[in-house]
Amino acid sequence: MHGPLLLRFTEGDLDLKLLSAPARIDRRDLRRARFETSANHCLTVENLSVLHELARRSTGTLLASSGSEGGFAHSAIIEFLTALPDHITCMHCGDTDPKGFEILHNLRQRTQRPIASIGMTFDGSKPGPPLTSAEQSTIIRLNKSDFLTDTEKQQLSLMLAAGHKGVFEQEARPLAF
Repeated sequence: MHGPLLLRFTEGDLDLKLLSAPARIDRRDLRRARFETSANHCLTVENLSVLHELARRSTGTLLASSGSEGGFAHSAIIEFLTALPDHITCMHCGDTDPKGFEILHNLRQRTQRPIASIGMTFDGSKPGPPLTSAEQSTIIRLNKSDFLTDTEKQQLSLMLAAGHKGVFEQEARPLAF
């Protein structure tokens, strides 16, 4: 996590805006803390390298890694997003492969928060790795979910029709934030 966030504990405060790089905060500590922030937005990103790049930009946005713990929305990120004040707009930018869309799906489902997707568009300009049968099944399942938008489902359908992932790595796309 990184950005303008003050974690208030009974034992003292931890001010993340004083840090030059993202910090790893355990979910148990997040549960104990009261959050204070001047941010209006929170952006989750799938990959740690993107998190570090965005942290260097000092945008004033709360930043958190969503999928760096095995590729799925881990419990600490769920605790974090759930504890944020309701007025904070949440957004997610991830890889545009089936796993990336599944992380977005899981974030929305488990937090029950509206989370906008940023830059999650299938780019078939270059053939990417072929979709496995498991990935094809994931796309079919996600396309039936109430936790993805019609636009996101359309991107998955384009990927399924192409039979490959295209340029899907978050690091390979320009950071438009």
